[in-house]
Amino acid sequence: MVPFSLSVSQNLHLSYKGENILVQKLSPLMAVGRWGAILLLLIILLSMVAISPARTDDAGYALTFNGLTHHVNLGDTGNIMPGDGWTSAMSISVWLRPQGTTSPATHPSSGQLIVGNDRPRLFGISRATYNGQDRIWVWNADSNGVDMIGIEFTPDEWLQVSLVHVNDTLYAYKNGELVGSVASGNTMLPGGTSDGILYIGGNGRTTTTPYFNGDIDEVRLWNVGLDQSTIQAWTYQVVTSAHPDWLNLMAYYQMSDGAGVMLTDNSANNNTGTLAGGMGDTNWVTSGAFLLPGTPTPTAVTPTFTPTQTPSVPTSTPTETPVQPTSTPTNTPLMTTTPSPEPTNTTPSPTPLPGLDYALAFDGNNDYVRLAETSQIMAPGWQDTKTVSLWVKPLGNAHCTFQSPAHCDAIFGDRARWWGISRGTISGNDRLWLWNYDGSYDLVGIEYTVGEWVHIAMVHGNGQLLAYKNGILVGSTPSGTTLQPNTGAQPVLHLGGIINTVDRNWTFAGYLDEVQIWDAARSQAEIIQDMSQPLSGSEAGLAAYYQMSDGSGLSLSDNSGHGWTGTLFDGGQGVPPDGSPPEWVSPGVFGGEPAPTATPTNTPTPTATPEGTAVPTNTPAPTNTSTPPPPTPTPTNTATPPPPTATPTSTSVGPTPTPGSGDSSALQFDGIANYMRLGTTSDVMGSGDWNNEKTVSVWVKPAPGNSPATQPSAGALLAGNDRPRNFGITRATYNGADRIWVWNADASGADFVGIDFTPGEWVHIALVHSGGTLYAYKNGQLVGSVASGATQSPGSMGTMYAAGTGRGQYLAGELDEIRIWDVALDAPTLQAWMYQEVSAGHPHWPNLLAYYQMNEGAGTAVTDSSPHDHNATLQGGMGNNNWVPGPW
Repeated sequence: MVPFSLSVSQNLHLSYKGENILVQKLSPLMAVGRWGAILLLLIILLSMVAISPARTDDAGYALTFNGLTHHVNLGDTGNIMPGDGWTSAMSISVWLRPQGTTSPATHPSSGQLIVGNDRPRLFGISRATYNGQDRIWVWNADSNGVDMIGIEFTPDEWLQVSLVHVNDTLYAYKNGELVGSVASGNTMLPGGTSDGILYIGGNGRTTTTPYFNGDIDEVRLWNVGLDQSTIQAWTYQVVTSAHPDWLNLMAYYQMSDGAGVMLTDNSANNNTGTLAGGMGDTNWVTSGAFLLPGTPTPTAVTPTFTPTQTPSVPTSTPTETPVQPTSTPTNTPLMTTTPSPEPTNTTPSPTPLPGLDYALAFDGNNDYVRLAETSQIMAPGWQDTKTVSLWVKPLGNAHCTFQSPAHCDAIFGDRARWWGISRGTISGNDRLWLWNYDGSYDLVGIEYTVGEWVHIAMVHGNGQLLAYKNGILVGSTPSGTTLQPNTGAQPVLHLGGIINTVDRNWTFAGYLDEVQIWDAARSQAEIIQDMSQPLSGSEAGLAAYYQMSDGSGLSLSDNSGHGWTGTLFDGGQGVPPDGSPPEWVSPGVFGGEPAPTATPTNTPTPTATPEGTAVPTNTPAPTNTSTPPPPTPTPTNTATPPPPTATPTSTSVGPTPTPGSGDSSALQFDGIANYMRLGTTSDVMGSGDWNNEKTVSVWVKPAPGNSPATQPSAGALLAGNDRPRNFGITRATYNGADRIWVWNADASGADFVGIDFTPGEWVHIALVHSGGTLYAYKNGQLVGSVASGATQSPGSMGTMYAAGTGRGQYLAGELDEIRIWDVALDAPTLQAWMYQEVSAGHPHWPNLLAYYQMNEGAGTAVTDSSPHDHNATLQGGMGNNNWVPGPW
C-alpha cells in the first residue's frame, strides 16, 4: 500500500511517502461535495502509483505453458553462448508464475525446465519436488555432479529468479535478493564437445516430466556473472543498451511479439526462438512480470500494449557479489532421465577422454545391453556358485508386470529370466530384488532411495542366496541350483533391461557402473575390499568386468580381458527405437575431480552467538518472501554417491581395506538414558587448531522409530560436544526430514548438512571441517557441503559425549568405531580405512585425538586406542547387556 493522508478544506493537502503536496484552487470541485474530493484523490493517487519506481515498466506480454508439450527451442547452446567462457561465468534470469500445487517428484536437473539446456542437461532453472520439497531450483553440473539451490515460491504468484555462476560458485537470487550459494566448478561438457540445446518451458521429449506449467517472461542470458546490485537495479524493468553489461547479453526474450510462433531476441544477437509443442497465438497472454511480490496477477487476456518505456540507468554497479549462504546447498550426482541421443545406425569406435570415468544411463523405455550367453561367460558350475556385484542408481518409477522378481525391471540377469537383480514392487514392497529360481523364486529385497548410488552384491553358494548392500549383509535365504530352460535354449546375459515382446518389456531406468561377474561365492571381506576401487581385471575368478570405460559408441568393453564385449541397444523384439540407446555419462561412481572449496567472499555478520547452554541457530539472510527458504537437506540413502572427492588435506591413501581385522563388538543405546562420556572438550581436542580443522567419524545403526523434532544441533547426539554444543553428529527431524546431521557452530550460528539413512542398517558417517567449509560423508562418499567458519569456543568448551549427554536427546541404536582427528581427512583416506581399525600405519596417525574401537565386549569402560588415553565411561545404567556385534 502507498502511505498517504488527506485533509480537505479550500486546499487539498496530500501526504505521499512523507512528502506534503498542496493542491490549490479546489473551490469548484468542493462545491459538489465530498465525493468530488474523493474522485480527485483517486485520480492523483493512481497517477502517483503509476510513477512509483517499484515497477518501472509495463511488462506487456508473457508466454503461458501447459505443462504437457509446450516449449520454445532457442537453438544450440554454443551458438547462443559462443566460446567457452560461459562454462565459468554466466547469468540467467527469468520472470515466472508457476501454476499447479505439485511438481514432478524428481531430481532438479530432470524437473520442469523453465529455462536451460538439454541433450544433455548442463545448467538451468527448473521446478521439481526433491526430497519432499517443491521448489524452483537453480543448478549447474560440474565434473562432480549437480550443484543446486532451492527457492521457495507461491503458486500463481509472479517472481523473478536469477542464476549466477562465477568464480566457481553458484548463486540463486529471488526478486533480486540472494537466497543461497554453493561451490560449483566449470559447467561440464560431456564428451568435450556436446553442449546441448537451450529451451524455455520444456525440451521436446515425449515424457511430460520436463514441461513447465505456468507463465514465463523476461528471459535474459548473459556470459558474465552479474553482481547483486545490477540484478536488483534491473529486476523491475526491461533491459536496454544502457545496461552496464549490455555487450555481454547473449539473448533476451522480452516476449514482445504478442502473436505467432516466433520468439524475438531483443538483444543485439538475433537468436530467435521457435514456439513448439502446439503453441500459437493463444499462448500469448498478459504478463505479470515487474509486479512487486504479492501483487495480484492480471487477468490473462490478449494484451494491447507493448512496453516501450526506457528504464532509468542504474546509478551504481558494484563488482563484489554478496554471498552469504542461507540454505544448505547440496552437491548431487548428475542425474538426467533424458539421455542424449546416440547414433543407432553406426558403431563408432570408443574415444574416451583421458582421466574421466563413465557410467551407463538407461531410460526405462527400450534401452538395454546384451552381453553373451551365460554358459560362455561363466565357468561350469555357475548354477551353484557365483557372485555378481555392481553399482546402481535407480531413477524414475519402478514397474513389475507380475508378482515375481522375474517380471520386474531388469538391472542384471539372463533372458529368459532364471536369476538376476531387478527392481520393482512385490507385495507392496518397492525393493531391489536379488533372486534365483531353483523351482521356486528365492529372493531377498534391499531398500534403496531413488537417485542415489548403492553398491549391491548377490552371492550364491553352498545352497544359500546372500544379499549385500554397501558391503553389509542385509539378508539371505536358502536357494539351490539355478534351473535352466528345458527347451535347449541358451540364456543370454543382459544389463539394464530385457525385452521379450512389446507387452513383456522389463527395462530399467537409472545408472549402472562397475559390473563384476565372478565364478565364485565371494566373502564379505572380498566384497568390501573391491567395492570402492576399480579392479585390475586380472583377479582370480573374475569372469567378466564392465567398468564402463568406453565413454562413447555402441560397444561395452569387458575389462577382464576375456573379451565378452556387450552391445548397446535402442529397442528390439517389436519395441521400436526412440533414437537414444543407453547414454554414456560422466563421471561414473569413481570419477570426478576434487570438489571446489570456494567459500563466500563476504564475511557474514554474526547474528547469533550461543552462550552457556544455548543451542546455536542458523540465521538466514532475508529474502523477498515472508519466510526464508529453509536449509535443503542433502538426500542420500545408505548408498555411496559418485565421489566428488573434496580434499581439504593431503590425498595420501592408506592401505587397501582388510575387513574383519579385529572389530568384534559395538555398543547399543536405548534412546532413554544410555550414553558415553568421553571427557572435556579441551582435554580430548587438545590445543591444536581443531576449531578450523577436524574430522569426526562413526559407524551407526539407527533404531527404527522417530527422532526428536528439533534443530539438528539439538538432536540425539551420536558424537560431539555439549554444554554448549559447538559441533557434532546428531539424529533429528528437522523441517519434517528425519536425518543424520553433521553440523558446526561458527560465529553466525549452526551450519549443517543432512544425510538420509535406513533404520536398522549400519552406515558410516564422517564430519570434515576445513578451509571454512563443512563436509558430510556417507560410506566414504561426499554427500554435501556448506560454508562454515571457525568453531565457536564461548566461555566453557563443553564436554565430549556419544549417544547422549546426560540431559536428554539420547540416541536409540548402535555405535562403533568413533574416531576424532584434528585434521581434515580426504575422501580416499576415509574410504581406505572405514572398514578396518586404525593403526600406526594410518597416514594421519599423529593427528588422531581419540579412538573408541568398542572391542571390550563387557564392562562400563571404553578404551581410547589413540596414544592419548582419553578413556570413556558408560553412563545411564549401561553394562554388559549393551555390548553387541560390530558392523564388520
